[in-house]
Amino acid sequence: MPLANAYPLVTVTLSVVFLGQEFSAAKIVAMVGIVVGAMLLAYEKNHNNIPIKKLHKETALALAAMGTWGVAFFTLNHVVSDVSWQAVTIFVELTMLPVAALLLLISTRTRVVPAMKEALTSKTVIIIGVIGTAGGAIFYLGSDYGGSIIIPTVLSAAGPLVASILSAVFDKEKIG
Repeated sequence: MPLANAYPLVTVTLSVVFLGQEFSAAKIVAMVGIVVGAMLLAYEKNHNNIPIKKLHKETALALAAMGTWGVAFFTLNHVVSDVSWQAVTIFVELTMLPVAALLLLISTRTRVVPAMKEALTSKTVIIIGVIGTAGGAIFYLGSDYGGSIIIPTVLSAAGPLVASILSAVFDKEKIG
């Protein structure tokens, strides 16, 4: 859900409140534009007439993701100049692996092995893995180069916009 990509609001807010981070007017306008754009995409995507009760659960989970990612990136900003991006990436991936395995066990129960075989033989899954890994590496390189994770965090929130544009081009999806 694109709403979860509004997590830079949390990161930026925490950085301003606790670190005294200051931004130029142009940066503030750009950040607000990106985050509001992600939120508008979340609103626009309910063309499937999702029932309100289910939509509230999805929204609550997206807001929870937004909050946890925002805090994580705020915290990461403190270590980006002290710890190499490669070490951070390895730790994030090693932490994510058992969580993903547990979620797979919970969600598929008796289909764990077939689900893994399906994922490992899917060209699309492999492409997503390679592109996602490249994106993560580029994100951390940008943070390392800039000495801060705040601007790369905000820019990464534009992901839903890129996905929407690609969907419009390749899948002929209409953007409102």
